[in-house]
Amino acid sequence: MILAMLTAPVWAGGIRVVVSDPAGNVEAQQNHAVMVAEITACLPGAKTAMSATAEGIVDGVRKTIPLRVMALAKQGTFAVAREWPLEGKWALILVASYPGHKGFASSVIIPADKDTFRWDAKQEFYHVPTNAEVAAILNQDNAARASIN
Repeated sequence: MILAMLTAPVWAGGIRVVVSDPAGNVEAQQNHAVMVAEITACLPGAKTAMSATAEGIVDGVRKTIPLRVMALAKQGTFAVAREWPLEGKWALILVASYPGHKGFASSVIIPADKDTFRWDAKQEFYHVPTNAEVAAILNQDNAARASIN
């Protein structure tokens, strides 16, 4: 009981990014999305910001591509379309932040190669991922893939 009371303030006002395949979302499919992201928050209607980037290695060179995030009709739900090349090894990084909580963010990294996401290798963070965290994911092996489309 005491532990629950001590941890409650840590999670109060928290946000989380939940990603999924767009197959179950008609609106996302109409926008040619390869991923749907939903922000869950303790504060209903909290004004959160969502950003997405593709971080990759192409011919041994690290690349960063900002991705367009499309707000969908359901509040807190966004679609991300494919805007990175087939060449190389990539990781999609989605970050949700709440302007009222400076420095707090929730994020997810999903590795991708060619037309496949590695859902099994997805990692979630309660901060903006560091360069070291992104590099570690980009350097993982190529096992266990699932098709994007």
